[in-house]
Amino acid sequence: MKKSLSTLTKAQYTKAKLEWKQLKSPFSMQHINRCVILASQIIFFEEKEKSKQEVKKQDTKRLSKYEAQHNLRLIFTLSGTVSFYSAFPKSSGIANTKLGEAPELTIAKARKLTEQMKYGVLNNHNIKTVFDAYEQSLRERSSLLQLES
Repeated sequence: MKKSLSTLTKAQYTKAKLEWKQLKSPFSMQHINRCVILASQIIFFEEKEKSKQEVKKQDTKRLSKYEAQHNLRLIFTLSGTVSFYSAFPKSSGIANTKLGEAPELTIAKARKLTEQMKYGVLNNHNIKTVFDAYEQSLRERSSLLQLES
């Protein structure tokens, strides 16, 4: 039976933080499920401590884990949500692209997506970027036609 987060003690929080730091990549879905529990405990306890100290609440806190070898970033929230993002250099143009959320997206599928992104099979184009590129190409063609006239 799970313990309620409201009864979490400082010792349990410390133990959760230690275990969080010890969980290293590559991750399995079992590791991710454990990270969800640990992240919820850590975030809840830290938010509770902030409220006791009357510190202004910031945006929803989240914790991240990385799989550098697979260009993945996993984000864990208090609500138990796990989001997968690409973790490429900003200059690549595909950095920080949201790939999906667990359980709909598994770690294995997320790895495949980043592998495809790495080699140009997938990119972060959405409908707006496609139309913007199309408009730009039309402007360039139009200006070339005007120069030729």
